[in-house]
Amino acid sequence: MPSQGPPTSPSRRETWALQAGTVVAYADMYLTQPILPVLSREFGVGPARAGMTVSAVVLAIAGASVFYGPLADALGRRRVISAALGLLALATAACALAPSFPALIGLRALQGLFVPGMTAVSVAYAGDRWGAVELRSVVGGLIGASVVGGLVGRVGGGAITAHLDWRSAFLAFGALTALAAVGVGRELSPLRSSPPGRLSTRVAPTRLVAIGLTVEALGLAATLHASLVTIVAGLVLVVAGTFTAQAVVPAFVNQQARTAKGGASALYLTFYYLGGTLGSLLPGLAWERWGWPGVLMTCTSAVAVGLAANAVLCAGPEPRHGAGAARC
Repeated sequence: MPSQGPPTSPSRRETWALQAGTVVAYADMYLTQPILPVLSREFGVGPARAGMTVSAVVLAIAGASVFYGPLADALGRRRVISAALGLLALATAACALAPSFPALIGLRALQGLFVPGMTAVSVAYAGDRWGAVELRSVVGGLIGASVVGGLVGRVGGGAITAHLDWRSAFLAFGALTALAAVGVGRELSPLRSSPPGRLSTRVAPTRLVAIGLTVEALGLAATLHASLVTIVAGLVLVVAGTFTAQAVVPAFVNQQARTAKGGASALYLTFYYLGGTLGSLLPGLAWERWGWPGVLMTCTSAVAVGLAANAVLCAGPEPRHGAGAARC
């Protein structure tokens, strides 16, 4: 759809709208995590089956993410983001009416189908609206919003359930998601900006990723020490290194994609959740077989793969931020 006027500069309200949408999407995702015992009693299922209310969402996100990129490239970022959030609001509210546990699982999976419409497409939208330097700050803010969203979902879901019931928690978060859908529909721009391509940054993204992964590896190694203080310090390093790399990669993926930015961002998110799924499974299997050294071996191997991919596949100068960005 061609622009109907001159491109506008990104506003602070756009940033807030993207962050609000990200918060509610992640909150909806983790809403049942603190209330698993309640759901277990309500539907007469064991703890493992109750946990399916979380895994169903994550698996649906992993499967659906790859489709949102081409969809957003074809229909426009704002349209897909606002529609996905609106449908997510309906699916979230519908969970409150689930008559049985299988129905709740199905509705949770339906939620997962709509979450990537916000989480995957938002980075592509940001890539079209902000220049290279500003983009890293905006994407870093979105990652921070994802952490806040996970916290809001867990704390808010537990608090509402404790004072009312779990169905009220879904209704409340469905309403919040609907408000966010209205907000992004109002604040996100249908126009394209033409940000300059900027090559000057303090540290290259690939170097930051390498630093983050190296710090993560050092933190993992520190957990082998017998001292509790050293173990805690090592875990802090693991978290710091992980978020250093994670805060850089989405923006870097968006900048590297000359075309089909939405597809590139969605593909990144698919691998992100696939890695999260394997990260929940493989270390547990390693623990059963070899104990904590096995967990460290598994995690360190994953970090080594990341370092190798960063060095081999991501080497080279940053591209200029192209003027022919996909439509918003």
